[in-house]
Amino acid sequence: SIKRITVSYVQWFNRKHNRVGHLFQNRYKSEPIEDERYLMAILRYIHQNPIKAGMVKEASKYSWSSYNEYLKMYNSNNYLIDGEIMKAYFDSKKSFIEFHNQMSKENYMDYENINKYSDDELLELFKKKISIDEFYKISLTDRAKFIKDLYHETGVSIRDLSRGLGIRKKYYRKSG
Repeated sequence: SIKRITVSYVQWFNRKHNRVGHLFQNRYKSEPIEDERYLMAILRYIHQNPIKAGMVKEASKYSWSSYNEYLKMYNSNNYLIDGEIMKAYFDSKKSFIEFHNQMSKENYMDYENINKYSDDELLELFKKKISIDEFYKISLTDRAKFIKDLYHETGVSIRDLSRGLGIRKKYYRKSG
């Protein structure tokens, strides 16, 4: 666990530098990420932290960030992270960069501003944009774009959109 790692490191550091006491200001804090919108917000928040702290001007310039690893997933198969989740939301390197260039002002450890929609409300919103019959007539690529746009508009996770609208992934996602 992170706590065990930090405790071990503090003990080692204190011995090495002949000191006692806390090394970090506050104890480690975490909270669960319960939906995909929050995951995206946290990802951007983490990658923007070095910019907000004035350490760098661009996220790609901070060498301790995972930002560059995410960028690598678009150019090669040789990257450390599992980028499949991110590729579902950012179909190109450009869209990933544009998303991260939107500055965020929220404090995510206190995040509670998640849009909640009932299944009926989602269905009504869906039907205002396109009929169910028309949805199944458009191409798989257009369906995927439609679902992604609905995700960006509502903040409702793609999984919850699928469940709420009764649309299985195979009807809007290309396999493989």
